[in-house]
Amino acid sequence: MHAEVHVEDSLLMAGERPERAAAPCGSIHVHVPGADACYARGLAAGADSLAPPTDQPYGDRSAGLRDAEGKLCRIGTHFRD
Repeated sequence: MHAEVHVEDSLLMAGERPERAAAPCGSIHVHVPGADACYARGLAAGADSLAPPTDQPYGDRSAGLRDAEGKLCRIGTHFRD
């Protein structure tokens, strides 16, 4: 399941985790102006890397981080339609 809600210039997405995936204590996906710079700031602040910034086939450059409390954060920058 997947849902998207636009609030002014922001996009909020919600979806199910795959059955085999462990349930996180919380997660969020945020579109940012620059995924690479945001990822670097997260690492500098002490986050662990889940996935480095990578161009995705759906048109986002995205990365994944985990904070000290275990929350997952996916960040993405849209680069093509």
